[in-house]
Amino acid sequence: MTGSIGIFYGKADVSGLTTRLGVDVETLSRGAHADSDSLFRPFTTDEMRLLRAKMHHFYNIFLRKVARGRGTMNVERVDAIGRGRV
Repeated sequence: MTGSIGIFYGKADVSGLTTRLGVDVETLSRGAHADSDSLFRPFTTDEMRLLRAKMHHFYNIFLRKVARGRGTMNVERVDAIGRGRV
């Protein structure tokens, strides 16, 4: 039995809380997405697209490692079995 294999990512966005508390946050960064993991703002649409692409990339790496570790399974089989189901 295999359950919920894969990778995950999480980000808290406390911008609503800081606004309600009257806390101003100023972020200094260099680069278009340098502060994309900031707790003080949500992702932009472009950052969400980039994050999805990264997650797919890392998930595919994960599938290959699991398949290699199992020896008798190919990537497609690992993916079919593990898709977050038990």
